[in-house]
Amino acid sequence: MGVNDIQRVGVVGSGLMGHGIALAFAMGGYPVTMCDLDDERLLRAMRDASATATLFVEEGLITAEEAEAAIGRLLTTTDLAELAATSDFITEAIVERSEDKRALFNKLDELCPPHTIIVSNTSSLVLSDFGSDVKRQDRIAGDALLRATGDRARR
Repeated sequence: MGVNDIQRVGVVGSGLMGHGIALAFAMGGYPVTMCDLDDERLLRAMRDASATATLFVEEGLITAEEAEAAIGRLLTTTDLAELAATSDFITEAIVERSEDKRALFNKLDELCPPHTIIVSNTSSLVLSDFGSDVKRQDRIAGDALLRATGDRARR
């Protein structure tokens, strides 16, 4: 699977980083599903994403129509299996604890179709600390690595 084959994006964790990542993908034209532990967190994430999109409009970065379209591409779920089954690319943005990330990566490895790419948004952990048990080693990455390879591919 290449970048051009990605049709649907999933984001696990809808806090500050998660809803921002989801909005960025949605602004890029991708349908995005955010997954979190409960509906209250997801409702807050949708409000925050909408407020961020409004700010982008006020700053002249996007049009009101683009903001509305991006927010319209955001879906939410508390069902990790649902997210896994429907996503070609998943970014995790959960708490910065190796054991939690390991459990999530292993669960996603079980639930996702073989083609799904799983990346971490970690800012302080090493991918091998939580991704070493995943069977799809060719389909996992840390976001810093992804940004570096993506930048190289655009040149």
